[in-house]
Amino acid sequence: MNRAIFFLLANLLLQSPVLLAQSSIGFPSGDAELDELRLQVQQTSTTHESFKLRAIKMKLWAVTLQQLGVRLDDYVEVDRRMSQLVRWNNLWSGGEPQVYDDDQMKQLSDVISDGYAALETAQAAATSNHASMAFTVDADPIDPATQPEIPWSGYKGNEQLSGYTGAMGPAKGEQAWTFPVGLAWESKPLIEDNYVYLSSPGVRTIMYCVDLNTGETIWDTQQVIEIMGDQLYHAPNNQSSPLALKNSIVFRELGARGNLGSTKHIVFLDKKSGVLQRRMKASHVDYRAGHAPFDANEKITVFSHGIQDIHLNPPVTQAFNRIIGKNTKTGKKLWEFITGYTFAEPLLDELNRVYAATAEGYLYSWPGDRQYGGRPVPEWEFKAGGAINKKPTIYENNLIFGANDGVVYCLNRLTGETVWKYDTGQIVSTAFRHFSVPTVADGKVFIGSADKNVYCIDLSSGELVFEFEGDDWVRSAPVFSDEKYFFATLKGSLYGLEWKAGKIQQRFKRQLGHHPILADLAIEGEKIVVNDSDLWSYCLNTDGSLNWKMSLIESFMKDGERVLIDQIAGGAYYQSKPTAANDTVFFGTPMRFVYAVDAHTGKEKWKFELGASISGAPTYYDGKIFIGQQGGEDEFYCLDAETGAVIWETNLDWVWGSAAASDGMIYVPGIDGYAWALDASNGHVVWKHPFAMSVCSEPAVEGEIVIFGSWDNYLKAFNKKTGELLWQYNGVLSDSGVAIMIGGRVYIKNMCIDAKTGELLWEFEDGNNIFNITPAYHDGKIYMSCWHGLGLGGICVRAVVYCIDAESGELLWTQQGAGLSSPVIGAEGNVYFPSIADPYFYSVDSIGNGDGTTKINWIYKMGNRVEESTPALYKGKAYIMSADGYIHAIQ
Repeated sequence: MNRAIFFLLANLLLQSPVLLAQSSIGFPSGDAELDELRLQVQQTSTTHESFKLRAIKMKLWAVTLQQLGVRLDDYVEVDRRMSQLVRWNNLWSGGEPQVYDDDQMKQLSDVISDGYAALETAQAAATSNHASMAFTVDADPIDPATQPEIPWSGYKGNEQLSGYTGAMGPAKGEQAWTFPVGLAWESKPLIEDNYVYLSSPGVRTIMYCVDLNTGETIWDTQQVIEIMGDQLYHAPNNQSSPLALKNSIVFRELGARGNLGSTKHIVFLDKKSGVLQRRMKASHVDYRAGHAPFDANEKITVFSHGIQDIHLNPPVTQAFNRIIGKNTKTGKKLWEFITGYTFAEPLLDELNRVYAATAEGYLYSWPGDRQYGGRPVPEWEFKAGGAINKKPTIYENNLIFGANDGVVYCLNRLTGETVWKYDTGQIVSTAFRHFSVPTVADGKVFIGSADKNVYCIDLSSGELVFEFEGDDWVRSAPVFSDEKYFFATLKGSLYGLEWKAGKIQQRFKRQLGHHPILADLAIEGEKIVVNDSDLWSYCLNTDGSLNWKMSLIESFMKDGERVLIDQIAGGAYYQSKPTAANDTVFFGTPMRFVYAVDAHTGKEKWKFELGASISGAPTYYDGKIFIGQQGGEDEFYCLDAETGAVIWETNLDWVWGSAAASDGMIYVPGIDGYAWALDASNGHVVWKHPFAMSVCSEPAVEGEIVIFGSWDNYLKAFNKKTGELLWQYNGVLSDSGVAIMIGGRVYIKNMCIDAKTGELLWEFEDGNNIFNITPAYHDGKIYMSCWHGLGLGGICVRAVVYCIDAESGELLWTQQGAGLSSPVIGAEGNVYFPSIADPYFYSVDSIGNGDGTTKINWIYKMGNRVEESTPALYKGKAYIMSADGYIHAIQ
């Protein structure tokens, strides 16, 4: 059914629940495609042909209901039956899609029927009950001025990772402030013939074609993925900028699971209908890299390549370090050019020359329309004074780009000779990409910068025409037309300027949203299209008035909030864990920045940009911040906590988890399979130890022992100074859940191990559940959590917190919540945790009611779940990152 008809039906049904009730599906979901499937499931059995779509829509429906705050207890058993019938990992281990026999298909059909029936009940609850579970208590927020300085210095607060520091938690349960954090959404709108092509990162929807003037959807492209244990991580994500060929719209996938998985293609869609034409095998791009670089014309397709297979044994973690060229029609490989690390998109011109810029400041050019016997030899190369991390722009015979030395360069694109260069005189050392992509037209170059300025430069002479300062970094390529200039900033602001009477004047400044704008702007006639990092697309007129606005992820609006009916494919993005010290909160973001903000107001103090997504906590130690990233450069950074300036950096590897700090040492878990120990003062490697697979999660330290875990199922204890292996325990995979160490014991997931011998002391079990969360400890109690049901891969059906006697392993009480985010404990005795299965943040009493339950003090509602972020407690507030794209400060 056409998407426009879907939404017409949805609006009619939402306006008339009686009409929908007569159709036997109860209340509308806000998703017309789903509502049609609900009727079909009631009327016909599920077949081989209909299973995958019905199954994935069922799972997406469940997550939508969770975002609305509905609990899905009755759906857990259905999900368990589904997971028993569908294999977990056959696809991303290189196997073929599962084929079901008639008996399995009958069982799956029953699962679908029962699952839809259970969710019908949940939909009725979501529609009829408009009241949130959230409530506050009658208490004054704690005055931070009355609180002692107790730093929440790392993941879980301290080097033992116990989750308790002696800091007070929030008393009232209300919002103090929020701070927007976005995706690394660099996908530029593509305008052609009054149509706008917009990428979507959905599990279901991957591309839109909309009318430029009205915003009406002409077509959308949807995918039906294989059903397996971790659909979220298996589904390809379209986060690249769409590109137009004669008959096709082209994009490149990114995702998880490496080259053995399915997310490794350049995809061609029919331009008129959005129907999939074909896929060209490229290579896998880790979703945490944030963007999948490529370029193409009718003859050649080029793409950046680096082997990003973190699940191999041993893991391989390369940033993009070469460009591969293929025949666009046949997919046959033409050549492979090794560049060194390259973070700028490759560029093709109409003469089929290829241009590639590198992090070492080199720019290469070579003919791309040949099949080389060996590797291509560049026709020319050029060395800038700094990294070139955004792609150049071609205009006539000019090649224009900015580098991290603060200089804008213009070269002859045929020879590589310098035509001119303009030195801005400013270098922002905290920026990984100093300049935007330049826009060139009408004899002018227009470029944005991390120094907050846009520069207009005369193309012929290289002389400055004007500069204008905005309210934040300018990362997206600005646009201009007829002496009217437009640019956007990381504050989410759009500026309109006009060159008049020999000087530049501001015509308007419009706040589009709260989130940063990273994607290049697009302009056609009197229309400007802007995509922000919160997945909204805005079309504005050149006078600044809004023409239309649409969500780039399928959704509907309820009570002024966007509710997702699709989910962002590829994996979990909002994972960084906040830390706090010296009245400052520190956190990483999926959009590649580490931020420092005022702990009491949420006002930004500084930001530092890395090459890819930050999933760990910024570790605070001795006035410094220690941080790494996954998907980009190899550097691990030490920053000044007051300014964000680099103190040292060391070439290590990708880092997913958080570092630990103790006695002048920094302990770093490496995606490359190494446990690293660094000197905190200079970054020098003191010792390292190999594991067979990735060491992705946080180490714990107590006394002279540091413990690391790995995907290879080993937990290993080392002497923290020498790296001597003290003991190892085989049988516990360390992932989102990691070991904590306190009082001579190690607690990991649902186990208790002797910290001196590695002997298992006790194991807590509660049915067939998944324990993949870090425990917390205080006052003789251990707090563990598990999933009930796999749900949509990383978004489980239900999550439960267990309070357990730390000595005996005896269960004291349970409460729904957590699942992937660890609990923490305040000095006043309350336990705090968010949930992977609902949008709430809980405060509960640690003592319990004596009957297996505990008192809920208050519940705070966010706009979505919490993926793997863990709260920080500091001076009477809790800080947490939600999948709604905000850091929440709760008081």
